[in-house]
Amino acid sequence: MSLPSSRPRPKLYQAHEEVTGNYKPGSKVRHKRFGEGEVKDCYGDVALVHFASAGDKKLKINFLTAR
Repeated sequence: MSLPSSRPRPKLYQAHEEVTGNYKPGSKVRHKRFGEGEVKDCYGDVALVHFASAGDKKLKINFLTAR
């Protein structure tokens, strides 16, 4: 018996040439709840952001403001 195959999902943690908006790894951003953070990776409309107070969070970029 074999397992059903599934489509490969994109990996959020890979570096990508395509950058959405002005956000790229290293960009400083602000979130209403988590405060100041730094983008670690960006894929499509989702960014992985590190916040000193809250750790790493995956967020839609429309909830972020560039600093």
